[in-house]
Amino acid sequence: MKYLLIAIFFLCFDKGNCQMKDSKASEFIITEIQLKDLTLRDSIASFISQEIEKDSIFKNIGYVKLTLNTVSSKYKNDALFTYLYNRSYDEFTGDIPYPQFYTMIANKLVVITDHSITTNFNLRYNKNNIKQFKKIVETYLPKRTKIRFKGKTVPYRESIVVIDGGKRFYRLRDGSVVVENNTYF
Repeated sequence: MKYLLIAIFFLCFDKGNCQMKDSKASEFIITEIQLKDLTLRDSIASFISQEIEKDSIFKNIGYVKLTLNTVSSKYKNDALFTYLYNRSYDEFTGDIPYPQFYTMIANKLVVITDHSITTNFNLRYNKNNIKQFKKIVETYLPKRTKIRFKGKTVPYRESIVVIDGGKRFYRLRDGSVVVENNTYF
């Protein structure tokens, strides 16, 4: 992950001023990847199975948000990485930040965001890539319907809110893994 950040820094930024270059080559592309960490992959697959059993809606729609957090308050000195994953039904709009990567696990879309990238760099995404990514996500969202609003017919999508905190996955320095329920309260 460190090498990815270093590569993005040297390839996309000019003179250390944290501004993207104007060329199209510097536009960020949301990329499909394969997770190398089989333990994380298996943990997410298990989570998907459990969520489908708990939430019948998730069987047909919804995707998984996987977020890499580099800091862990619980395992400060022992954790190499902390991942948070949860089911989601969110449409990516201006309010929802785009991920950097995506993959498929157990026939579900998994969108992957590294907060160290989103917090430290102002990414400018490629517009054509965003359209392609939105088409992929669209198949995992509730279907749009048309409603009458102020005398006009407008498209509408039902919002589904997830209150469950999902799971936290800790990769510790000794190679072991801890998976816990994530709670908001």
